[in-house]
Amino acid sequence: MKNQKDFIRQYRKADFPFKEIIACNKELRKALFKEFTQTKQKHCFDLYLLDHYTDRQWNDRLIEAARKIPTSVSNNSNIPVAASWVQTPPFEFHFDLLRNEFGVSKKTLDAKYYCFDLEATNTVKTLQEIGKVIELFKKVLITHDNIDFDTEAKNVSKTILRLMEGLEDQKLKDGVFTALLNDKENADIVLEHFFDRNKESGLEDKYSRLKMYFDNYLKEGNVKALPAQQTETKKEQPKAPVVALFCSLVNDAELIEKAESESVESYCMRVCNHYKLTYTDRVRQNFNGCHTKENKKKLAELLLPFLESEVSKRITDYLNRKEPPKQNLYA
Repeated sequence: MKNQKDFIRQYRKADFPFKEIIACNKELRKALFKEFTQTKQKHCFDLYLLDHYTDRQWNDRLIEAARKIPTSVSNNSNIPVAASWVQTPPFEFHFDLLRNEFGVSKKTLDAKYYCFDLEATNTVKTLQEIGKVIELFKKVLITHDNIDFDTEAKNVSKTILRLMEGLEDQKLKDGVFTALLNDKENADIVLEHFFDRNKESGLEDKYSRLKMYFDNYLKEGNVKALPAQQTETKKEQPKAPVVALFCSLVNDAELIEKAESESVESYCMRVCNHYKLTYTDRVRQNFNGCHTKENKKKLAELLLPFLESEVSKRITDYLNRKEPPKQNLYA
């Protein structure tokens, strides 16, 4: 019972990425608790504090202290701000006293003041590492100039996938993977533009492109990392030359037209995003010269059967019109 209470108390206070995935899954919570009970025990000041205040009493005192903070009105606005000097509440003096007592008596503490350490679990440490990588990734367009989108996205996705291998539960891996793909927001870029209007515009569009590269590499790496029994049921994925051919035919069949001034990279990314295909820089590289017999065969096997019937029909009709008539050698 003590271990469960310690776990709940630490879990409520803990702040780590993807916490909501664990919160919504009973099996993941149980697995994290088991991992928690296998960590090295540490001195816990919260348990020492409980001898003097319940959690509710302590929270009530914090709320009451916040209400009593004196405020003044700024000369430039009617918004109240905290006064320049605030008297320390009595309970904070008591808190400091208890903290000092706890520090002095650590070596002679009773066993009841020891607890397992949630932040020492492999799961929490790994999720925190993933969070740090994503945090840096979201700031890279602000902190660095002239980055190569393809290289940056590829390197970051490899790092993320390597870290995800350290997570033992497949459900948690899947949850993190889905959360990363669904995370389209970048508050750092929004704030950067808000506070510095002179900053180069278009950062949001650049991040969208960078994120598309990242998502595609993440998907590719995740498929390769799946256990054999999961990959056996997955259909073969079209390679970059086949995707390049598809992009070219989408333009030729006038499904999504390429503007005259639009780059091949921009157009192929737009097509891949629309049809939920994986884009890499090799798609751009293969765009010219992709109309080979082998690529057309692979297109018919791996892509056309899985598209909407109208899209498949338009491309097939276009190819049939372009194919030269077969000669009758026995005429």
